[in-house]
Amino acid sequence: MKKVFGLLLSVIISSQSLFSQGLEIGGGADLVMYNGNTSFSPRVSLFYPELLLKKKLGFYGTVNFFPGNRLVDNLGVTYKINDKFSAYYGRAIFDMMTPRPELFPFTGRQDLGISYYPTNSPVSIKAGWAFWLGPTAQVTFRLKEIFPGDTDKDGVNDKKDKCPNTPEKYVNNVDVFGCPMDTDGDGVFDLDDECPKDAGLAALNGCPDADGDGIANAKDNCPEVAGIAKFNGCPDTDEDGIMDSEDNCPKIAGLTEFKGCPDTDGDGIMDSEDDCPTEAGDADNSGCPKAESVVVDSNNRSQELYAQISRIAKASIIFFEFNKSTTSEIELEKTKILIDFLKANKSASVTLVGHADSRGTEEINIQISDRRASYYAKQLTKNGIERNRMKFYGVGEVKPIFDEDEKNRCVEVRISID
Repeated sequence: MKKVFGLLLSVIISSQSLFSQGLEIGGGADLVMYNGNTSFSPRVSLFYPELLLKKKLGFYGTVNFFPGNRLVDNLGVTYKINDKFSAYYGRAIFDMMTPRPELFPFTGRQDLGISYYPTNSPVSIKAGWAFWLGPTAQVTFRLKEIFPGDTDKDGVNDKKDKCPNTPEKYVNNVDVFGCPMDTDGDGVFDLDDECPKDAGLAALNGCPDADGDGIANAKDNCPEVAGIAKFNGCPDTDEDGIMDSEDNCPKIAGLTEFKGCPDTDGDGIMDSEDDCPTEAGDADNSGCPKAESVVVDSNNRSQELYAQISRIAKASIIFFEFNKSTTSEIELEKTKILIDFLKANKSASVTLVGHADSRGTEEINIQISDRRASYYAKQLTKNGIERNRMKFYGVGEVKPIFDEDEKNRCVEVRISID
């Protein structure tokens, strides 16, 4: 066979991949210059450009169809040097119906060289040495890169499309990258987002929930305070079925008829207006039970008797407005219970202790509590109770008898029996 030496130049235009594995079909031409002669030959090629098998090692293969029923099959191995360069070694392993073997001594040919794949480029280049010929060069243009398709028909070609398989529902509402629009960046596509301009939660169809109560801000009447669905997102802290904004006692469970305030003793008088909140009483006696006619003698010193005396003492407490040492006629009505008891029991005596709330200085509070106790004593005297049967003094704010500060503007009654 005649020895040839020359140069092989190839240009190939490749279609898009036929299969997901990367198999391509293309067409091109080879220009062979050897021993002063030139040969130009078009061809059709079916090939794997490069398929990595393990780490950096891979293979490539080509089946070339030349005019005149000529078919040449090449197979080779590649080694990936980096993201752009690979080394290759190949060999023609099959040559069928060679019409002019003196010009195409391809069977058994061997090639060695470097492949260059520029980043984001439709062009790849091979340069090497053919042991049967000499220097070789091949340029491949891939149409799938030059004229990329649009798989999902969203108007963004596949080369630029970061979401090339966008569902049909969203193809008319995508961004410049071909992905479904998500204006507020909350991960909920605009077409599914009820609040597309405000970042929210997928569970609430993309709407925000500032207080984290599971109710979207747009439907939450109290968007800054966690609440419950029953009250459209507003809270009911004491869980009494009355939302806080309409509950006069939002931290203590109460009754609807008292706007959420409690009536502990169930006497129909809410605790804040009940002078005896733990003991059922009468409305005309400020929630305290009316005193029964109690007469104490040497044979009547039972526990029940002292319980009745205790009720009389509680029912006889009178209250004052801030910085006042006199009170209303309604409050003075309570003194009648004590007066009746003292008149019926000459051996009984009473101690009247004036109190004040925590406002004001200690000195002023002592003075006003003294005047309140003295005022109560005068009411008893006016109604026929001897002065020697009573003691009265003030303690200011230091010994409160109620948890509510303002209720300590009062006179406490202590009854003794000889």
